[in-house]
Amino acid sequence: FLVEQAPDAILVYDYDLDRFIDANRSAELLFGCPKEELIRCGPQHFYTSKQPDAKNVTETVADHNRQAFSGENVFFERRIRDTQGKERICEVRLLRLPSTDAKLLRASFIDITDRKRAEENLLFSNALLASQIESAPDGVLVVETESSRASFNHKFAQMWNIPPEVARAKDSEELLEAVLGQLKDPERFRADVQSFRPNPGVLIDREIELSNGWVYEYHCGGMQSAPGTYLGRISFFRDVTEKKRAELSLREERNFTAALLGSLPGIFILIDTEGRYVRWNDNLRSLTGLSDEQLLGFDSLSLVDDADRDAVRAKLQ
Repeated sequence: FLVEQAPDAILVYDYDLDRFIDANRSAELLFGCPKEELIRCGPQHFYTSKQPDAKNVTETVADHNRQAFSGENVFFERRIRDTQGKERICEVRLLRLPSTDAKLLRASFIDITDRKRAEENLLFSNALLASQIESAPDGVLVVETESSRASFNHKFAQMWNIPPEVARAKDSEELLEAVLGQLKDPERFRADVQSFRPNPGVLIDREIELSNGWVYEYHCGGMQSAPGTYLGRISFFRDVTEKKRAELSLREERNFTAALLGSLPGIFILIDTEGRYVRWNDNLRSLTGLSDEQLLGFDSLSLVDDADRDAVRAKLQ
């Protein structure tokens, strides 16, 4: 009554004898031993001490047997170890067999080791990615293509002052409206978002300004599972407000210095410790006929007459 050629490992368990009494070829291959050896053992002989449900093996065997003999179809996962010591993860299915002489169960073992490892690797990868995104210094937003569900890290919610109810909903349209309400040019940002629908591979790399004067660097692109297959888009936002203010302040300072130098009478030259030109006013260009490119790094002694060069060098030193 066993399907000898079935791909699943199938065994018959006798409850009163507490051992297997029959097994097919797939069971021999799974457990790594001939049928003669298999039918001398009970299921606990092959179970490892550490199980997916973290429960006592003896107790769970008794519970599963009881459920199966009551007429239930019982499904559970078990870690087994074959006779060579190799561990596998199996899905076990128990079914009571009709019998007037004994209490028999049909046990099917399906090897799901590769599937479980793939699932564990995927879970680990997802957890690692989530951890990296959450710890990123930038605000990170991910919008899935199919469901339009949005995921983001704490930094993003903080940068955009996302209301708690919008954060909980994770709806990309609600999130978009919350962002648009804070932008100086909301329509351009809306156009960026809309450009992804016909062309999910488009890349965006620019600065956006908020109504309150803050400036964010905005980088956005598609997430591919395979070439041409897009799962969604991912956006990074970095606050560069202080950087922009510092650049503006430096630019204003340079303009002021240039204006100051230009207003000085005569020739003004700033040299470094090697005696080379760093800054100068227009009068030096008029005197030498050299351009700014030619003057930068120019040796200050090269314009001095040979007879006076040693004296000037000593003065400079």
